[in-house]
Amino acid sequence: MKKYIITLVMLLLLPFTAFAKDITTIINAGSDSGAYKTVLIMIGDKIDHNFIQANNPIIASKYFNKKNIITMWSTEWPGDESMPSVIMDENTIVAVQAYETILCSRTYTSVNEMSGLTIKIATWGDSPVVKRFLDNYGTANNITFEIILFFNLAPINKI
Repeated sequence: MKKYIITLVMLLLLPFTAFAKDITTIINAGSDSGAYKTVLIMIGDKIDHNFIQANNPIIASKYFNKKNIITMWSTEWPGDESMPSVIMDENTIVAVQAYETILCSRTYTSVNEMSGLTIKIATWGDSPVVKRFLDNYGTANNITFEIILFFNLAPINKI
């Protein structure tokens, strides 16, 4: 009789265990209106998931050690090494999104026209990688780039 009861209980539990799966948790460590959230929502449209809007890396880090986590993380953010961070190695990186510096101008139609000049260029943030790229690109094309942060642009006619 005991074997029948155990078998009956196992049969009752089978549908729950056979179809149980770990749900993916998508964590947005960035702002509620930023590009990271947009990308993560696009990923979430393709999979079953729970979404956590963390708004900062400290709150987001509370979820990093759980299974089936998707998040976006910049190698430059946070800059403080004492803050929680995602370990980036072969076990954690699924994809890499590379940002490009795009040069566009209403004044110049080619890089050659900028040769010998100092060109002010706005960037999203103070990034050593972007500065190194612009310095090398400028040297190769005889251009001096002066980096201006976006939040320093108002009013734009003073630049």
